[in-house]
Amino acid sequence: MVEATLTEAEAAYYGGLFDGEGYVGIDGADDEHSHRLRVTVTNIHKPTLLSLLDVFGGSVYANTGKNKNQAWQWQASGEGACRFLEAVEQHLRIKHAVAVMGIAFYRGVGQNPDRQDLVKAREWFRQSIKGRNHGHGAVHQ
Repeated sequence: MVEATLTEAEAAYYGGLFDGEGYVGIDGADDEHSHRLRVTVTNIHKPTLLSLLDVFGGSVYANTGKNKNQAWQWQASGEGACRFLEAVEQHLRIKHAVAVMGIAFYRGVGQNPDRQDLVKAREWFRQSIKGRNHGHGAVHQ
């Protein structure tokens, strides 16, 4: 496990980067018990994403999209995703609400993938974050 040791300035920088270029979601479906917290940041500056990889783990890969420039994506899931959200949460404006929900998901019900009695709670978190990501009930501070 990679340990996250950030200065306040680094946490603010990564928070701003995530607010503009990031995504938080929960992978899985209501008929599965494999819900998993996931965060991504997409950018054309690969060294920035590699610095996230160094601190929080995960992976960096080429992201072919509509942009003419080569884009890259950093992705972390599970514990790494939660540690990232906890590190930047106080600096978020646009994605603050979904970050708090992602942390609550992982720390509350997301660490118990084999507990069938938690499937409905995990799916509630997934749908709630999905709705906020698509502008349904989004909170902008």
